[in-house]
Amino acid sequence: MIIIVVVVVVVVVVVVVVVVTDLTLVYQILHGHYDTQLDATFCIIDNSRTRGHAYKLLKPYCTTDATKYFFSNRVISTWDNLPDIVVHSPTLSTFKRHLSVLDLSCHS
Repeated sequence: MIIIVVVVVVVVVVVVVVVVTDLTLVYQILHGHYDTQLDATFCIIDNSRTRGHAYKLLKPYCTTDATKYFFSNRVISTWDNLPDIVVHSPTLSTFKRHLSVLDLSCHS
């Protein structure tokens, strides 16, 4: 019984670390801190009627399971649900500090 609980806790911690790493990479790409061609894979929604922050991303429709789990599709829902203060952080360290306060265990 105790071994199962420890395994579940370790899995949740690993998932949260992966989510934080993915969100950090998205922040770096969208704010120009990461020199890559990946900025073309994200499409920012240009709609003033959306709720939340100005960096909402358009999630493309996926017809296969393989594309559903790509990095660019995997992180969009979590990124779009982040609070405005987190997304508009002035520095990467501030972004990480704001992320550390959030409960990201439900975003796996």
